[in-house]
Amino acid sequence: HPKGLAARTALQDSALIAPTYKLRKPLNQVSDIAAFYTRDYNMLPHHKEKRAGVQGGFLIVKPNQTIFHDLVSIVKGGNFTQGRKSKSGWMNSGFGQHIWGGMTVQGLLGYYFWKAHVQSIELHRCKFNQIADNPRRSTFHATYPRGTPFVTANVTYHDTDCKDGRSNCDDVQCQTWPIEDTRLVHFTTCKAPWTCPSLQRNETWNVIGCRAMHRAWYETRERLERERGSTSLQASNLGTFEPEYHLGYCKEKGSVGYIPMVQ
Repeated sequence: HPKGLAARTALQDSALIAPTYKLRKPLNQVSDIAAFYTRDYNMLPHHKEKRAGVQGGFLIVKPNQTIFHDLVSIVKGGNFTQGRKSKSGWMNSGFGQHIWGGMTVQGLLGYYFWKAHVQSIELHRCKFNQIADNPRRSTFHATYPRGTPFVTANVTYHDTDCKDGRSNCDDVQCQTWPIEDTRLVHFTTCKAPWTCPSLQRNETWNVIGCRAMHRAWYETRERLERERGSTSLQASNLGTFEPEYHLGYCKEKGSVGYIPMVQ
């Protein structure tokens, strides 16, 4: 379809596609794309880089009855081996319990898009599904993610190798990625703006990304209030909790401190 071709041509810019994904030909020459997604490298143990699950916070799929029945058949078949070894997981593929949500969407689709003969594209996770994550592992914990510490932070942990298995992963440094170059954010790590989390602590780099994401959200709310100009909307941004980050929409820390649009 001409609209689909135009959209794929716009996505041909290699910067929109994940650097971990190897596109074999120009995107506008790829037909019948089943899905666009990002992968979740955050909690991957060593040597599991090729078995990263799909990040469940962002999926664009083309309705396809055949693929749907395939997935239903796999789930009903129940061929999932417990464990984290190379023959664990779905259909003994290695897409196992090292993946957060390995038995559900993140592991199932990770396996399916790796194994099935359908065309799917991994997108750049700092631009689509941005969660301000550190692309490197940390000595803080062998598996659980931790932000890159500021030089001035009084901590003993530090970054180590890239979670995606490459020698250099600065091209997915989502912690400091410019919000202007982001299409979609995911507040899982940064917490939702309407829960009024504290963003003052200057220990790790990811607070830079979180502050930018929160500010963009509050600016969107502020713009909506101005555009609507409705008496049912409370355009009161007089909250005193970290107003430099929450733009006056939080009275105190936590959900109870959020100033809603409608009273």
